[in-house]
Amino acid sequence: MKFTLALAIVTGLTLSAVANAQGTSFLRTRINDTQRSALPGNVHTVALDPSSDRGPVARSTPIEHMLLQLQRSPAHEAAMAAYITTVDDSDSPNYHQWLSAQQIGQLYGPSHADITEVAIWLGTHGLTLNSVSPTGMVIDFSGTAAQIETAFHVGLHTYDINGQARIVIMEKPSIPTALVGIVSGLVNQTPMLQPSQNAATASRSPYTTLATVSGK
Repeated sequence: MKFTLALAIVTGLTLSAVANAQGTSFLRTRINDTQRSALPGNVHTVALDPSSDRGPVARSTPIEHMLLQLQRSPAHEAAMAAYITTVDDSDSPNYHQWLSAQQIGQLYGPSHADITEVAIWLGTHGLTLNSVSPTGMVIDFSGTAAQIETAFHVGLHTYDINGQARIVIMEKPSIPTALVGIVSGLVNQTPMLQPSQNAATASRSPYTTLATVSGK
């Protein structure tokens, strides 16, 4: 099953911060996909201009390398800020003791349990988990436009921006309320999307996803 595969992938990332992340789970209740909350600040300002809207994206369009931004617990955020202060203090034993991305994930990243729960939820919507960043703060996943629209309760439209066709998230994404405090945003940093492919072709799509924060 999809969610089992997602769990297996996360569990297998033993060399990343995901498998080593410390701390207590921030998840307080069981995930219920019918109880949802919106994520503010995840809509590009271009979505406010209907004159460039060219209509909905085909639901079968593959969208590669969407990034789900996670967030630290308040305790981890405070601890990391405190450590950063000591790194710049010449009187501190931590002076210039810079941490690697993996160490940041191990010490201050989201818990392994929380990352696993998010990955399982993505898998229940048929989305494919590609990787988790060493800090444990970003989950890279892929899926079709239909899967992303269903998972996050958003519409994806094509917009004409400076003569280029781009995919725009039309409204604030929503996630299960249980994941509020763990997930902070939905973004895409990959410039191009993959079109439908078969064994004979691997051409690129003319679309680019825009999900820049506008505060809408």
